[in-house]
Amino acid sequence: MSPAGLNILLVEDERVISLAMELLIRKLGHRVGASVSSGEEALAVLDSVRPDLVLMDIHLQGELDGIETARQIRGLGGPPLAFVTAYTDPETQARALATDPLAFPVQAHKPGGHPRPGAPGADAWRLRGCHVRRRPAAGMFHCSTTAEPAGGGA
Repeated sequence: MSPAGLNILLVEDERVISLAMELLIRKLGHRVGASVSSGEEALAVLDSVRPDLVLMDIHLQGELDGIETARQIRGLGGPPLAFVTAYTDPETQARALATDPLAFPVQAHKPGGHPRPGAPGADAWRLRGCHVRRRPAAGMFHCSTTAEPAGGGA
């Protein structure tokens, strides 16, 4: 991790959401090393971007969905990964959790794209930071986040 914050690989196929997330990431003092719209692109840039964290949507362009992409990134010994998605059906959630993600925040959006006040996961958009430390013994990462409670000032 650089002193300027995390280097983040953003994998999101909805351009408006991707741009909003990029702005939030930068506002929080982190850097978007790359923003891609498919699992194939994410795997292709992984070595060159060398992200500290991957933020992954589940439904992506291309043949690979976010869950399969996450499984492959984990298999390569890649960085910690957090899913950020609006899809929370039990089957999708079980598949995603089987990849041992760092986090599974849910986008608090209606199908039309508008935030639902007080929706589960709404605080995911208020994350203040993610502190990543490599555990020397196993080359593993540990991440802790601090979120501002709903209704808090920013």
